[in-house]
Amino acid sequence: MGRAMVWGDGKRLASRDCTEQGIRHRPRGFCPCSHIARLCRSYHHTQAHEKACRQAHYTQESHCYGLKLKERIARKDGLFRNPRFVRYCEGYYVPWLFLSTLMNFNFNPQTYDFTSSIPDVFEMSDFQGSSVYLAIYLNRSQSPIFSTTLYAYGGKASIYDLRSIIENYMEAKQLVHATCSFRMQVDRTDYTLGEFTLVYCKLQMLRTNCELFLQSHFLTTHAVRLVPHGFQLDLQYIVLPNETGQCATQYVIQRGDKDTPETLTISDTPIAAKQFDFCFEDINEEELLGYLPQGVSGKLLSVTLFRGKRTFMFFVTDEVPTLTLIFQNEFNVNDTLYLTAQTKRKVSFDRSFAVCRGESSAYDDNTEVEYESETSSLSYFFARHLTQVLQSHKLYLISPEFTVGSSILITDIESELSDATNANNHVKFKWKPFRKQVPFTVPRSHNIFNQVYNNTFD
Repeated sequence: MGRAMVWGDGKRLASRDCTEQGIRHRPRGFCPCSHIARLCRSYHHTQAHEKACRQAHYTQESHCYGLKLKERIARKDGLFRNPRFVRYCEGYYVPWLFLSTLMNFNFNPQTYDFTSSIPDVFEMSDFQGSSVYLAIYLNRSQSPIFSTTLYAYGGKASIYDLRSIIENYMEAKQLVHATCSFRMQVDRTDYTLGEFTLVYCKLQMLRTNCELFLQSHFLTTHAVRLVPHGFQLDLQYIVLPNETGQCATQYVIQRGDKDTPETLTISDTPIAAKQFDFCFEDINEEELLGYLPQGVSGKLLSVTLFRGKRTFMFFVTDEVPTLTLIFQNEFNVNDTLYLTAQTKRKVSFDRSFAVCRGESSAYDDNTEVEYESETSSLSYFFARHLTQVLQSHKLYLISPEFTVGSSILITDIESELSDATNANNHVKFKWKPFRKQVPFTVPRSHNIFNQVYNNTFD
């Protein structure tokens, strides 16, 4: 008894007389139409021959393209990992190639991509069907973070602002990066766009390759800072697989017995990553000074951190900041900014009155507290960075009135900047506490250690 022929999409062609030799041991790119016809003249084969012929021809035509596509995918380190697509590339089922090439997208992800690279309108085209089921998966989860059914118009299906959906999810879950895949289904046919790594980024990174940026930058767009003594900074960066590089910390110290500053460089453990890694460093003045060689002391002027190709530099000032901003930056990581600013406090009070039995009474009290801060003179780049910071989705502030920090809302920003060398750039912004109650800081009691006591004896 002959074996039923399995061809193309795996459906049986109901040919009991077709031999295994002509089907399973055919050479690559060989069209078996004439060979099958000579081997089998049964009634069943006559009915199925036309279908087998069509499948054989497009199999032969696409096989060469499929191998080239497989090589291109391999060069991209396995970007498309649809298992059905891979099975084709390994020489099993041909039509899965067409399932992956029939649908086109206006988004061509690389191995690493910023979330800001996702287009405003994500489009799918060149598919057969009236609707497309779209599901977005992050970190290989069992359930999608978002799914919807899109209906085609003019041979295309599209969805607006898919980027915000992904970014809002990453903000809520505090994700800096995530493995992502887009999965589509049309008439029970599966398509996959992925798998690739998304890195959270609110800014539109023009002419910037994500992979090269990660290898050469900390997760911040402002790598030069002015900080006070006793500062505290959190620095994060991503190390890619097989990345290598030297790590060091460079100090500029003013010793008491010398007239000129002294530069010291201390080496650290080099980078030799075997896999993707998210690195975090807690930087503070006391810990940095503790790494200096024994007997070396003085006033810290500046510090430069070298982590592979990444560089971060900060200068230490004696000026005490009046405002400290702790925020989620454009890469969804914690960051700190120190400011010198003048702050005005505005309190507005409103209530309604009613008269009952000739007596007036108040109700519906509404008290609003708003602050207006204006910074001192800033450089163009620092003022631009501060404008970005004030648009953060999570912002805390430490000030003389909010000594322990408070979550705030930015209500207005006035930022007119000039890149002229003699320009005095200022940023003015209005903010209010997240809670509506009027804040009050309990003053310290008078004793011999505070300024009030000393002033009485002037």
